[in-house]
Amino acid sequence: MTKRLLVCSVLVVCGGIAPASAQQSQSRVDSSAGYMLLRVEDQMFPLGWYVDIAASANRWLSMVGEVSGAYKVVRLTHAPGLLRPEPIPSFPGLEVRLHGFMTGGRINVFPDRRRVSPFAQLLIGGLRFSAGLEGDMDFEDDGSNGSGIFFGIQAGGGVDIRMTERIAVRAAGDYRHMFQLLDTENQLRLVTGVVVSFSP
Repeated sequence: MTKRLLVCSVLVVCGGIAPASAQQSQSRVDSSAGYMLLRVEDQMFPLGWYVDIAASANRWLSMVGEVSGAYKVVRLTHAPGLLRPEPIPSFPGLEVRLHGFMTGGRINVFPDRRRVSPFAQLLIGGLRFSAGLEGDMDFEDDGSNGSGIFFGIQAGGGVDIRMTERIAVRAAGDYRHMFQLLDTENQLRLVTGVVVSFSP
């Protein structure tokens, strides 16, 4: 009789734990979009954006996909006498574009979705660098002007501050390394955006 009661008790406890575990491991999908500030070596790219989507693999780990873009116009300058450099008005600027297509994993420090939720992530993928005259939509990426598609690795982290059950604001930073054909390039990113959760 005692053994039967013990077995029944274990079954009841396990039956109660299973739904709770299933609820805790329920998949979640978050998407974020916003502004990106990029620094490439000693050059700032003041215009930028990013969009990402993350699907939880378990309570701690999410799989992430991200696309981003950064833009800068470089103008030829001259320095008459001892004056500071000034743009040459007769020459158009050189518009530089850098787009990223990255994927990887994100570790959620607090998987129970607290109001303040830090995270760390590691992404790899392709970085498309292109350049052309300002206003010219036909940008070259065939190797001229250093243009092309290169491999990149990006590591960083950030924090989500939850406003409601489904809406949060994000601040994050990353270090990104781009492997060019004969050289490498260091990049730093700062992003801020809005996160929307599509599942409870």
